[in-house]
Formats: sequence, structure tokens, C-alpha cells
Amino acid sequence: MTLLEAIGAHAAVRLCEAALDSKENRLDSLKCRVLLRNRRLRVAMSNLLCIQRDGRYLLVRNSHRPYEFGPFGGVVKYFESARAFLDDIGFEPHVITSHRDDMVRDLRGFFKAKHLPRFISWFAAQRDREHCCVMRELVEELREAVSKDTVGSGPSIPSTLVPRLVRQIHEPLRQPRGTNYLQYRLFQVFELDGHKPDLDALTTELFGIASSCDNLLVATPSDLRRCRAEPKHLIGGHSIYLVDDTPRKEEPEPLPDS
Repeated sequence: MTLLEAIGAHAAVRLCEAALDSKENRLDSLKCRVLLRNRRLRVAMSNLLCIQRDGRYLLVRNSHRPYEFGPFGGVVKYFESARAFLDDIGFEPHVITSHRDDMVRDLRGFFKAKHLPRFISWFAAQRDREHCCVMRELVEELREAVSKDTVGSGPSIPSTLVPRLVRQIHEPLRQPRGTNYLQYRLFQVFELDGHKPDLDALTTELFGIASSCDNLLVATPSDLRRCRAEPKHLIGGHSIYLVDDTPRKEEPEPLPDS
């Protein structure tokens, strides 16, 4: 692990611990322990990568919802060494049949609400899981995005660049529309840090590719807030977290059950 990666990992732990101690999370934990113990709860623990240039943000077509765009990134994966803990809390993976291979070991699934405090504490400790998935997701999503067009295989990511955690959003407990379960989502937003000439060159190349790639979209902060870019592109609501750390009040459309 490089010095920058070590600093980033330390910062992620501190941010998680601070968020756990927030008034909102203490209240949600109390509700889960006392009032909602046996309610079915869905969790999704995600990393997003903020790639911006001159006040505009680079988005990629969502593989689960192809009609909308969102930030690079995805759900953090757990290691096999976490299996005993996840089995102990009754974790059931939320897997979409058509994306089964991509969703193996994702920290996206269901358990009883009473286990949420234990689960968040385990996640904050950064054991038995990915510390950050944005570099893996960036490579995979770029490869998939550009392979559907005629713009080449996409740029390589310089080894001088590493992810740096810039904000973290804990969405409060809520029940998504049309479901019978509660939901808790966490989003960690990262930026690329490191050798500035390499970062500038990569950003320039990515925005250049976006100009001729139907699976990439350049959006303004206003586009992110209204979840739409002209003339017809839809933007996932979580994209606002690239510029704002206030949890969304609107409910996202739930993923399908199969």
C-alpha cells in the first residue's frame, strides 16, 4: 500500500466513525434495536468516483438501469473471510438474475433491522471487504462503455493516481415505494489524487472520449440536481452526491427482485 493509499484508508475509517456517532445514526440504531427489530431491511454500501473538469461531471450509463446515467463506481464487495459474520446476521444477497455474475459478493442485501448497528460497525472497521472499489469499477465500466462504440478500448489509468475519500452520505432509514422492506444506503464519494500532470491528461482524455461515446455523459451541477440532461438523458438521483452531501428526500426506484 502506498502512502497516499494508507492516508486514504485512515481517512475513510475516521469518516465512518464520525458518521456512526451522528445524532441521526444513533436514532436509526435505536429504532432498529427497539422498534423495528424484525423488519426486513435492505442495505447497499456504495463507492462513487467524482471525475470533473471545469465544473462539469463525467457520468456513465448505468448497467442495471440502462436508461439513466450515474457516477463511475458501484457496490463494495466483501471477501470470503466475511462469510461467517454475514451468515451470523442472516445476510441475504440482493441479486438480479441478469447481472448475477457482476453482483457476486456485493454488500447489497437483506437482513433483520436489529442487526444494522453491528453491520455498520463491521463496515466501518474495513475488515474482510474492499476498502474502495472505484478504481476497479472505473476500469471495468470504461471498458464496457467504450466497447459498445467505435472510440477504441479506452485509456489506461496511471498507477500514480489513487482514490481519496472526500465525503460520505448515510441515507436515513426509509421504505422505498412499492416495497415491504426498509432501506439503508451509504455512499462514499472519492476523487482521484496523485501526480497532477497524469490526472490532467486522464481527465482530458476521458472528456474527449465522452464527446463521441453514447455511454458517457457530461453533466452540469444543475443537471445533477434535476436528474436530467438535455435533450433526453436521465440521471440517477444519487449523482447529486458528487456535489452535495445532503441525503436525498426523494425515494429512488428500487432495483428489481430478479
